[in-house]
Amino acid sequence: MKFFILFLLATAFNVTISTVKSIVTVKGTKMSAAILNAVTYGFYTYVIILTNGDGLSTLAKMLITAGCNFVCVYLVKYIEEKKAPEKMWKIEIAIPCTDDFKNTYFHKMMETEFDIPNNYNTLGSWTIFNCYCDTRKKTDYVVNLCKENNGKMSAYESKI
Repeated sequence: MKFFILFLLATAFNVTISTVKSIVTVKGTKMSAAILNAVTYGFYTYVIILTNGDGLSTLAKMLITAGCNFVCVYLVKYIEEKKAPEKMWKIEIAIPCTDDFKNTYFHKMMETEFDIPNNYNTLGSWTIFNCYCDTRKKTDYVVNLCKENNGKMSAYESKI
């Protein structure tokens, strides 16, 4: 039982720091990525030694490793998503002008559903909308509305 708990905790820790390492390698500084890589691969040596131990069957080790990967990666990504700051997006959408009612409906839906600030102009056979979204929910709504109306879209993140 001691070996089971040790293997479970070591695997969970290893998966967690490996996932964080992957994120930091892409989004972090050179120094933070280097430090986390050193810690991750250093600890991984210990996990390999535990994997070779006789305290559990190979199947049990496989199930623990799979379960830890599923749970720990999900949790790390969930935490990363929740702590990410909301960003301001300007989304430009072009909707075909095949039906004036459709374009008016599109404009009114953005105003009534989420009160998304926007403006629009007609350009040839297209209506061009500029939408300003300050939450993920609003951004997702505008993107889906564009797809539903066979529109084309460009998005720009606001930087400080």
